Amino acid sequence: MYLIATLNLIAANAISRALADFPQHAGATAALFGVSQVGFGALATMVMGQWHHGRPEPMAAIIAATGVLSWSAWHLLIFSPSMGS
Repeated sequence: MYLIATLNLIAANAISRALADFPQHAGATAALFGVSQVGFGALATMVMGQWHHGRPEPMAAIIAATGVLSWSAWHLLIFSPSMGS
């Protein structure tokens, strides 16, 4: 529940901070972010529709998988060993 409840707060602040240094790319970045949100939502919905059999486990698995994918993307793209951390 914590993951879902904080999503809008985190996403809005992340986009705002990402665009602070590059305001000339605000439109393209907002469009890319919107398309990725809709695309990943559609993909998760498709997977959920295929796995759903009246039980909550598929939804929990999708939430867990997207959490792991988010952490992996952060770890690979942001937290790189070359940064000295």
